[in-house]
Amino acid sequence: MNEQPAEPDDRQAADGPDVAGGSDGVGPRSRFETLREWFKRSELGLEAKYDELETHRGDSASVDVAFRVIEADRRVAGGLISGGMAFRIFVVIVPFAFVLVTVFGYFGEFVDASDPEALAKSLGMTGLVASTISASVDSSTTERVATLLAASYALLWGTWTLIRATRAVHGLAWGLPKLPPLTRPWRPTLFAIGCMFAAFLVGAGLSRLADLVDPLAEVVARILALGVVIAAWVGTSSLLPRVDGTTWRALMPGAVIFGVGMEVLQFLTVYFFSNYIASKTATYGAIGAALAILLWAYLGGRLIVTSAFVNAARWRQSRPDGEPGVRRDPP
Repeated sequence: MNEQPAEPDDRQAADGPDVAGGSDGVGPRSRFETLREWFKRSELGLEAKYDELETHRGDSASVDVAFRVIEADRRVAGGLISGGMAFRIFVVIVPFAFVLVTVFGYFGEFVDASDPEALAKSLGMTGLVASTISASVDSSTTERVATLLAASYALLWGTWTLIRATRAVHGLAWGLPKLPPLTRPWRPTLFAIGCMFAAFLVGAGLSRLADLVDPLAEVVARILALGVVIAAWVGTSSLLPRVDGTTWRALMPGAVIFGVGMEVLQFLTVYFFSNYIASKTATYGAIGAALAILLWAYLGGRLIVTSAFVNAARWRQSRPDGEPGVRRDPP
């Protein structure tokens, strides 16, 4: 007996193509179309939430500061500025690692270099960079001296460009029309390099100490380190261009964001960037490691930019006229 084909359901024909079909009603919906629709729905939801928060920005000082920072960031293209800061951080950390490797040798006596997480936990991103370049440093004295001289010059130049960029970011955040040149640029450059060496040695020492004590002491040490970072960034911000009438309290919000952000970045360094750099280095070589380091540097640049704009936005919130005031330069 020949079976007759089933007639299409009138309701299904009236409803149009099957929900599992593509945008043209033919074939199953692709993952790209599903993902695109999800992004579209998420974007609409975020825009609605943004508009809802904006209507209540006058009810909360913190929400108002956040909107001021977002608006200022969009106005000056904060993402592009952070990218420029990332490049300058990159050209500092790489020669800094070269100097450490050539002067002190490899860090095998401190940690197991075969464990990226332990290396990042002990020596941070600098240790990870040093582990990727240690094999390229020849053991002969001539090669080490040549590498040390080249790396030292690159470190001086990179640190000075980072200082200039940081001054420019703060001047832009505070709305200063012009920044006067520093009369003795070598002083902040050498001071910054000395602080980097000190921070590296203290971090390595705290890591070794944490291995000898219980986990509670390590937590206390991390909290103390957070306080030191916040205090250090308040002092650094006080030496950077700002407006007259700002005290250390006006610089505290950005310092807290910077300190907490650096702790989060250290966490990402240990549990994400360590394995990420190791895998990319094994797959793509030095180029893969450089891309991972640049991503880390971009996040660090974002912290510098955001902390400056948060301080400026919080200060302008306390001044209804929003005037930038008189320029205040470092001594």
